[in-house]
Amino acid sequence: MLPIRFLFRSECVKIARLPAGTLYGCNGIIDTTLKKKESIYTACLYMKPQKSAGSGTPLPKETEETFKTLNSMYSDNVEWSDEWAKKALEYLKSPKSVKADVIIKGKQSFPKDDKKEMWEKLLAILEHRFDKRVKEVSSEHYYGVQSASGAKAENSQADCVKIELLPEGTLYGCNGVINTKEKEESIYTACLYKKP
Repeated sequence: MLPIRFLFRSECVKIARLPAGTLYGCNGIIDTTLKKKESIYTACLYMKPQKSAGSGTPLPKETEETFKTLNSMYSDNVEWSDEWAKKALEYLKSPKSVKADVIIKGKQSFPKDDKKEMWEKLLAILEHRFDKRVKEVSSEHYYGVQSASGAKAENSQADCVKIELLPEGTLYGCNGVINTKEKEESIYTACLYKKP
């Protein structure tokens, strides 16, 4: 065990800083093909726990206006729904628990001392996703967005579709969460659309 302890001594500080819940595994082999001495090769892998969007703090209620303004820039056919805004938050916590016709989501990290207003950060995350033309694959799958099942759509030669082409009476809701770390905050957002 002495050689292994020696190897870990240099990495001890890094290992001590790993968060609770980190998974690890170690293994090794002994090379006996050398005539005078044996060589021992060891490796340990560490996997930090993934922080999900669901573990964050919900965005403040006033961000609703930013989501409404952004959507109104692209379509007059969609109607805000408080119910779908709640479902968007549910989706961020557990994507498989919510079914929607179209889902546009985004994530971006900002320095903790970033002076931008929340609406500016939300636009930075979502605006280019709305501007991007997306290709229709089926009535429920779109390139560049995901179905509620989380399956990414394949490229298709079908006609391009924009949010503005969703039918009149489509309900939508948007929401988000913030995960704050030492030096940054990550914002996860989702807009869900349900056709009539």
